[in-house]
Amino acid sequence: MLARHIVLVAMHDSYTWECESIQNTKGIHERLEKEFADPSLVKKTLAMKKYNDLKLPERGKIADNVHAFRALVRELEAIHMRPNEPMQVLHLLNTLLVSWDVFVASLAARETAPRLEELVTLLKAEEERKNAHNAAAPKDVVHMVGPLAVYYQVPLRHILLIYDEMSLPNGVLRLQAKGGHGYHNGMKSVMDQLDNSREFPRLSIGIGNHPGTMDMRAYLLQKFSAEEREQINAALKQGVEGVRSLVFKGFDDSINRFNLRQKYKYHKV
Repeated sequence: MLARHIVLVAMHDSYTWECESIQNTKGIHERLEKEFADPSLVKKTLAMKKYNDLKLPERGKIADNVHAFRALVRELEAIHMRPNEPMQVLHLLNTLLVSWDVFVASLAARETAPRLEELVTLLKAEEERKNAHNAAAPKDVVHMVGPLAVYYQVPLRHILLIYDEMSLPNGVLRLQAKGGHGYHNGMKSVMDQLDNSREFPRLSIGIGNHPGTMDMRAYLLQKFSAEEREQINAALKQGVEGVRSLVFKGFDDSINRFNLRQKYKYHKV
């Protein structure tokens, strides 16, 4: 979340907004202690807590989030704690999940800050884009492997399942004659369809693990950086050579050497 806060601060500075200072929950609690729990301060404490804690649910809708946000703003206004529009824009952005960080960064790169209504329109458009992208993603391809293999009675040794692997560094390959699913949902689905058999070859392509607290789905759906794309392209060419060796020679010492070269190819001596 540190990057998110830096981006929001950068937006604040680049647009030279003159914002009202809103007391945080801790500060209000300190005042409560000093002033013996004035009822008006208690009401402000509860309102600010709800305002600060508002977050878009993982599978929530932008329209619902905006509705909840505006309801909280009205609640603040009723007790004379009205944040100005730039502060509302910043706070609405801060209710978004980490998976929206690219969107937040794109707004920070703009020359002028969006108005609140413009931001709501942009949020809804981005949500539609995300939904369309998710719907178009080939999610179910790997789940077809098992049924097809069963229908055509393909021997397990003639299957080569190629899939992405977060436990391997980006661009690192690994050829295996068999193995478990390693909590990979696609691999687990294939194994379930093959009567829980693990006796089939697989080629895993490393894509690295998601950093820190970043949402895993957001990490999997984001684009590769230029360096990562270069590593993946090189890995695909090397993978072709590995598969060719596997087809002609089987799992012999050449595959062991292939895996060893892959494991240490980005290690600096």
